[in-house]
Amino acid sequence: MSESGVIVSLTYLKNEDRLHIEFGGTSLGELTLDFSKITGGEARALLAAAAAECMGSWLLYFLKRHIEKLGSFKMSASAHTSLTDKGNIVDKVIVELEIEVAGDESDREKYEKTIKRILQKGCLISRSLENGIIVEYIPIIKR
Repeated sequence: MSESGVIVSLTYLKNEDRLHIEFGGTSLGELTLDFSKITGGEARALLAAAAAECMGSWLLYFLKRHIEKLGSFKMSASAHTSLTDKGNIVDKVIVELEIEVAGDESDREKYEKTIKRILQKGCLISRSLENGIIVEYIPIIKR
């Protein structure tokens, strides 16, 4: 298995009370959170967004290439938590899809089967979450 990764940079801007997240991607550049208003749940929302974006981007890419009569495409995602002996954890991410495809009934049936196959295979994030993820922390504390 080859090893590759991405780097995400977080910077707290004290004078603005904002947390700036730099994704370093071509389509996803940066995000700024108003830290004065954070009360919790942002990590859950980002995890749900990551799962939806991962599957949504892959699925939309496929649909745009193979379905001439693609209409609207909409996804929503929610992350659900439960309390375990290890603390509060995300135990489920639900992604709902609405895809509009024009054409006759046989076209729609064919597209529906294809979409279901893609969803069953999952994407990088959904497959990773199913198998568990190792997270390593390396603190460097400066004075």
